[in-house]
Amino acid sequence: MPQYRILFRQPAKEELARIRKFDQLRIRDAIAQYLATDPLRESRSRIKQIHAPHFSGYRLRIDAFRIFYTVRRRTVNVLRVMRKDAARRFLRRRRDKSEVGSRKSEVGSRKC
Repeated sequence: MPQYRILFRQPAKEELARIRKFDQLRIRDAIAQYLATDPLRESRSRIKQIHAPHFSGYRLRIDAFRIFYTVRRRTVNVLRVMRKDAARRFLRRRRDKSEVGSRKSEVGSRKC
């Protein structure tokens, strides 16, 4: 199976650095195992596609951690690495921002 190139974005690097070394190794091993070979393959619990408006991309679950990433061509962009509770708040904030943005556009279109 072809390999994908893995790129860590700055927020993901910073978040990974704040995690215990033991967990960092588990996360890096899982990224190498799942994302380097077949990052688009969804499963019941490990890899899920997340649809807009929250976040258009994928989520990899590794125990209590969530890795958010996108795939473009043969490159996996790791955007965020966070604990489950922080991931829930992250997605909720993204959803709330998108709802506010859509309400503003509705209000703007009514001013005619």
